Amino acid sequence: MEKKLVNTFLLGFPKSGTTALYYFFRAHPDIYAPEVKEPNFFSKHNLSCSYMKKAKGHELYFNEYINLFDNAYPINVDCSTSYIRDIKSLKNIHKYNSSAKIIVILRNPLEIVSSWHYQKIKEGQEQEYSFKRVFLSDMDTIYDMDHLVRIDTLDYRKVGSIRKQISNVKILFQKENILIIDYVELKHNPHDVQHKITDFLGIKYKPFTIPVKNKTNRVVNNTLRKLSRRLHLQEIAKLLNISFLSYIAKNVLSKEYNKDKNIQFLKKNGFFKSDVEFYHNFFVKKNER
Repeated sequence: MEKKLVNTFLLGFPKSGTTALYYFFRAHPDIYAPEVKEPNFFSKHNLSCSYMKKAKGHELYFNEYINLFDNAYPINVDCSTSYIRDIKSLKNIHKYNSSAKIIVILRNPLEIVSSWHYQKIKEGQEQEYSFKRVFLSDMDTIYDMDHLVRIDTLDYRKVGSIRKQISNVKILFQKENILIIDYVELKHNPHDVQHKITDFLGIKYKPFTIPVKNKTNRVVNNTLRKLSRRLHLQEIAKLLNISFLSYIAKNVLSKEYNKDKNIQFLKKNGFFKSDVEFYHNFFVKKNER
């Protein structure tokens, strides 16, 4: 069997520590993770994948994808989290390399969905600040169906359906080639998780301290965001060293985002109940034994 260059995939879940593991992969001497964290090649049918825009035919696009990696390393990893949301993407991966190693970080789906909404607002992709409204409304009533990019990336029900997505992975790939990690363990015991990953990949463990990022729960209203950019408030404040303008740009034009409120809303209404139970049974009960 021909050896495939890309032999490992970190599939997700989004907002579950995949960026932290990406930094770990980048630092390990036996693992190559390209500068493009999420090339999304196997989701090329998915219009939400920005890297797709470079495609000029499948063969050329495939060569561009492969050139992202380095055959001098025994492990080449693709960290595209879009793959796990769609069975077609997983089938594309399996067709390319049926023996690929699959790594998935599992997190409470209520936390995933709330954090995903928060990120989409920060990125400017999500225009609706009310999590309750956007979650309960039919996608067609909020978004123009011509904008398929946004329809896909803002499908919060799909993002949180972890049980079905894990099931798809298990159907396509062999059990011994799948490693499922608990987000809570990654957060509190990262070196233990790094050990598990290197053992799974058959390489030597090299400790790595994941850098801690400054986090904020503030988001900028999209209209005010555009106004701030048009007036170049932050640039002017930095150039003239005017702390008042900087304060306005960072605080007055933003508001606090309450992730816990969203989680309570989902829990109260029973959304993702089976997925929460799946996560609980997979890790929490296992840890209680």
